[in-house]
Amino acid sequence: MLKKIIAYTLSIITIIFFVLTLLLILLGIKANQEKNIVTIFGYSYSVVATDSMEDTIMVGEILTIKSVPFSEVDRGEIIVFWSGAKQAYIVHRVIDKQGDKLITKGDNPAAPIDADPVTENNYHGVVIKHRNFLNLGKIMLEYRSLVYGLIIFLFFYIIVSEIINIIRNLKKAKQEELQKQLELSRQKIYEEEKAKLREQILEEMKKE
Repeated sequence: MLKKIIAYTLSIITIIFFVLTLLLILLGIKANQEKNIVTIFGYSYSVVATDSMEDTIMVGEILTIKSVPFSEVDRGEIIVFWSGAKQAYIVHRVIDKQGDKLITKGDNPAAPIDADPVTENNYHGVVIKHRNFLNLGKIMLEYRSLVYGLIIFLFFYIIVSEIINIIRNLKKAKQEELQKQLELSRQKIYEEEKAKLREQILEEMKKE
């Protein structure tokens, strides 16, 4: 019984995990369509789409962005900010601070200094990690719709499979319980019939 409870609990936890992950993916797709970045517990992730930070950060690398307070950002740090002129999020390095404004530029020698300083209003966060994992970033950039579709299909398949598995286990447990009750009923009837037969035999023996 304990094993069954543990199995059901693990299945439910698995479903909850996949549902939450699927929700995050859907939020990511929605945010991407709206040219936004989803932030969870102070962290967000994005894929580099341009070469303005090469050779430090290459196209397709996956960024981990931390929501560091604007006042704590220092020279030399790589930040993410919204560019109204380009209508996109930009990943550039802070090369100077002028009061409450940050002057930024891409590491690519061909990249010019950004015309508009970054303020607290359009600042998003600081890049704390960037990596190229099996070219997943490039694949997502080139085949974004296909990748999202496959991920959603896979998660739905796993969730439905887990739900079906739970239903089957519940039915099996119910059948086993009914079988157990039936066996107990049969045993009870057998014992009652046995007791009655014994009483009849004793009664007949007394008459003789």
